[in-house]
Amino acid sequence: MLSSVLRSPTAIRVNIEIMRTFIQLRRLMATPGELVEQLMKLAETVKLHDDQIKVVTQVLQQMLGAPEPRRPKIGFHVRKKDD
Repeated sequence: MLSSVLRSPTAIRVNIEIMRTFIQLRRLMATPGELVEQLMKLAETVKLHDDQIKVVTQVLQQMLGAPEPRRPKIGFHVRKKDD
């Protein structure tokens, strides 16, 4: 282990955190239903964000595109005479 080689307080803390992480992983693997539920929630969140990113991308592409040309006004127009 890291703490047996380095023998520093930091190495000991890191070693403890590694052990805690492995314990949490073992608990998650022991309860597959909970893991599957968390993965499903994560997949839904990613899907939601993916849809939102697509909408933002479409709006940005519209904003960066060329503006529509102005149409001439329809109807009778009176020109002003220059004096």
